[in-house]
Amino acid sequence: MLIEDMFGDISCSQNQVWARHILVEDETSAIEIKNSLNEGADFCQLANDRSTDPGTKSNCGDLGWFGAGEMVSEFEEVVFSLNIGETSDPVETQNGFHIIQVLGNEERMLSPEECDNLKEQSFQDWLTETRNTSDITIMDYWVDRVPEEPTLPFQTEYMLQQLFQAQTSPTLPTQQP
Repeated sequence: MLIEDMFGDISCSQNQVWARHILVEDETSAIEIKNSLNEGADFCQLANDRSTDPGTKSNCGDLGWFGAGEMVSEFEEVVFSLNIGETSDPVETQNGFHIIQVLGNEERMLSPEECDNLKEQSFQDWLTETRNTSDITIMDYWVDRVPEEPTLPFQTEYMLQQLFQAQTSPTLPTQQP
């Protein structure tokens, strides 16, 4: 397979972070939450009480493990710069304002499906760049020379016609004396 030949040596591991967050609609609320955390408030309790993210609020804001390219860029820029246990200042994204806390950061193995997707994406990136940086001339003169439907050898075509006629011709009943 071409992709495996070209990108088979790509590492199937990736730097990933384990993070949780509290999402709110405005910066004032995010600053209040950050101040509460600085004063010793429980992150889990604040996520449950104040987060607007319905998918994570009841689970202490836990986002699980994820790698680069899975979150919006503003979020990723901050989360990958934090140390384990560190909590961010408010981070604005298209979804609102986040307070992010990193729980883990390590090189993790990708699942076979994720690894295949990474190789496929690497191939697509290579192909796009090659197309954009190359002077490509499409030679389509062959289109007029290739038949739209394949032709069969004469003997094969004759045999098919005989079979078709045999199946469609009516059989005459035999008369009995």
